[in-house]
Amino acid sequence: MQDIQALLDKNTGPFLELPPGEYQGNFVIRRPCTIIGNHTVLWAEQGTVLTIDSNIVTIEHLRIEALGESVIALSSGYEDTRFHAVEVSGKVEGILSGHWTLPKVLELGELPSQKECTFYCQVEVPVACKVISLLNGVKVTPEELSAGRHTITLHTEKLHTNTCIYGDILFVSDFIRRSYVTGIVSENVKDVIENTIVYEQQKQIQSQQKQQYITLPQITWHKDAIVLQKGQRIAADTLENEKIEILFEMEGYYDTMEIDPYVFLLYSDGKTRKEQDLIFFGNEVSQDGSVSIKERTVTLQLQKVSKEIERISIAYGIYEGAFSFENIKNTTIKLQKQGKDSMVFPIEDLKEETTITAVDFYRYKGKWKISAIGAGYKNGLKVLCESYGLEIE
Repeated sequence: MQDIQALLDKNTGPFLELPPGEYQGNFVIRRPCTIIGNHTVLWAEQGTVLTIDSNIVTIEHLRIEALGESVIALSSGYEDTRFHAVEVSGKVEGILSGHWTLPKVLELGELPSQKECTFYCQVEVPVACKVISLLNGVKVTPEELSAGRHTITLHTEKLHTNTCIYGDILFVSDFIRRSYVTGIVSENVKDVIENTIVYEQQKQIQSQQKQQYITLPQITWHKDAIVLQKGQRIAADTLENEKIEILFEMEGYYDTMEIDPYVFLLYSDGKTRKEQDLIFFGNEVSQDGSVSIKERTVTLQLQKVSKEIERISIAYGIYEGAFSFENIKNTTIKLQKQGKDSMVFPIEDLKEETTITAVDFYRYKGKWKISAIGAGYKNGLKVLCESYGLEIE
C-alpha cells in the first residue's frame, strides 16, 4: 500500500495526484501545492485526519472521514486554502469551520405501496448550501438552505412493493456532506403517520424542576470601569483603536440553558443587506474581520468595520426550551480592552424575554458611540431578525 504521508513530504511540484484507495492517517500537508484525489479516501480513528500546515494549498476530489466523535476530519488555519469537490465526514477546524447537525442515516422504515409519503428532517448548517437528492423517487425541498436551522421535506413518489430505498442526500457548500436514506416499500403497510419527523436535533430541554441550577461567583469589575445605565449613550473614543472583548456574565443559570450571542451589522436604513451581516454560531467572523464570536464572547475591532456599516447591534438569545432571562441571575455585559474592564452594563428587570439587545455601537458625526439598550423580546430571535430585515424560517 502506498505511503501517503511520504508522497506528501517528497512532493516538490505544484501538483500531486494521490492513488485510488482508502488510507488511514494522520496526514499533514507542509508545502504549497494542489492535491488531487482519484477515488481517494483518507480516514482516521483518532487525532486529525488531514492537517494543512502551509499556505497556498488546494485540495480536489478527495473524501476525508473522521471515525469517532472526538476526531477532526480537516484542520487548516490558512485563509487561502481552497477546496473543490471535497467530501467531509466529521468536524472541520479553522477556515470554513462551523457547526453542522446532519443525520448520518435517515431511516424511513416501511412505506406503503403505491402511495406518496412525506417525511421531515431537522438540520443545522453554518453556511448556505445546496441540498441534492441522489435517490430516484425521493424529492427533497427546499433545495437551497441559508445558514441556520431548517426543516427539510422528503417526499416519496408512488413506489412498487419491495422497492428498496437506499441512496444519498448531499449538502453541498465548499465541502460535500452526505446523509444516507434507507427504507422499503411493503404491501403489509397500509399507510404511514402523516408528517413523520425522521430526524430532529437532540437539544430537547426537560422541565426546569429536573435541571441543575448553577451558582457562580458574584460579578465584580475594576474600580475605574464606567458603569452604564439603561438608555445611556457614551462616546467610544477610548475603544476605537482597541480590540474590544464583550463578555456576557451571570451569577446563576440552569445547566441546560444555551445562551448565544448574535451580532447584526446594520446600514444607514437600520437593516442588514445580506445574511453574512449576522454574526452568530453559524457565521462566526464578519467578512471585514471586524467582528468575531467564540462561545458567549464577542470580539470587536471598530477600526476594521466597513465604512458602509452605521450600527453594530449586539444581542443574546436563549435557544428554545422553557427558559427565559428571568431564570438568569444578574445578567451583566462587560466591555474589556487589553483584558481590563472598561465599561460594564448590568441589565435588570428581565422577565419572560428569550432574546435581548444588550448594547449598540453606532456612528455619530464620524465617531463611534455606545448605546446601552437592555431591551428584550418575548417571542425570541425571530422578531429581532425580522426587524433588521432578515427572514428566519
